Amino acid sequence: MDEYFCTRCGAILNDQCGFDPYGGTWTCNECGQLLMDDDVYDGDTYPGVAWYCDECDSLMNIQPGFSDIYGSWTCTECGHVNGITENDIYESQKDYEYQEKKVEKSDFISSFIDNLFSGSDVNNSDDEDESDDYYDKTDYCKPDRKDESLSSRYYRLSSMMVDKKYNIKLLITRLKAFFFNKKNIYIGYDSDVLLGKDVEFVLTSIHNRAFNNIKVFPVKDIYIDSIKSEGEVEQIIVAGSAFFESKDSFPYDVEIIITYHEKREITVPFAANSLRKQNYLAVKDRLLHLGFTEIYEQPIRDLKIGWLIKDGAVEKVSISGNETFKKNTIYKYDAEIIINYHTF
Repeated sequence: MDEYFCTRCGAILNDQCGFDPYGGTWTCNECGQLLMDDDVYDGDTYPGVAWYCDECDSLMNIQPGFSDIYGSWTCTECGHVNGITENDIYESQKDYEYQEKKVEKSDFISSFIDNLFSGSDVNNSDDEDESDDYYDKTDYCKPDRKDESLSSRYYRLSSMMVDKKYNIKLLITRLKAFFFNKKNIYIGYDSDVLLGKDVEFVLTSIHNRAFNNIKVFPVKDIYIDSIKSEGEVEQIIVAGSAFFESKDSFPYDVEIIITYHEKREITVPFAANSLRKQNYLAVKDRLLHLGFTEIYEQPIRDLKIGWLIKDGAVEKVSISGNETFKKNTIYKYDAEIIINYHTF
């Protein structure tokens, strides 16, 4: 077996009782230094810190691809999203448990923080995903309720962020910043690192730093042959600037604006019932002219004479499965459109 040494005091670890080079971690018996195996990322911001999952207690340092430069990490064992920032480092397990119990048991502190920090992440609504208050209280993202695709995109993320236990840690971070650092928190990322990433990743990462005034705006410009991907972040503005470095600090309630790319949307200037009995080719041309790309024809072969109903007359048109859409309804450019028409 290869010989292993402590990086702090140089002690031979092989001679220490119980040492296993494949165990993931080892505390040197000579100096007490916590050591981790070679899987740990070389560019860690906090070398020597062992990161354990708050949900399942798994050591995350040895999970494939782990690095604390991300600001958050999804445990590969249980899927829990953990904060991995300077504010999440504790001197000992006892200190961590003390802080958790102190906050969880104090209704006064929770109420105080709730009132002190307008726009905090805590949401006490029992019907989180249905009530209008749900979107009012989750300030990190306020999608238009009419845009169902955007609402769906953030459903999983929203469910996580309104979880009270999850947000207690963020509230602690803001409380420390409020009293000891004039509300300032390190942003944790260079601006160019986040550009081009998926908006969900960027939103999660910045949210996990404990910022609570994040606004998300889609740029609906993706069309045929677009070089951009749906959800790709185009720009991040923090305190009015698009350029920032990881060591820059800002108040936790600073306005952060994230813009990202979405599919182009088209407003249909007519209602479904107005298309009935028109020639299906004319209807198809109108839809193509509007910019829709996924249009399909479905004949109804029920004509024998063609006196009362003309050959090619539209029976119904459905867009994304909706056969009763109203005037000025909005759809993505690639929404599936089916034209049903009569023929011999």
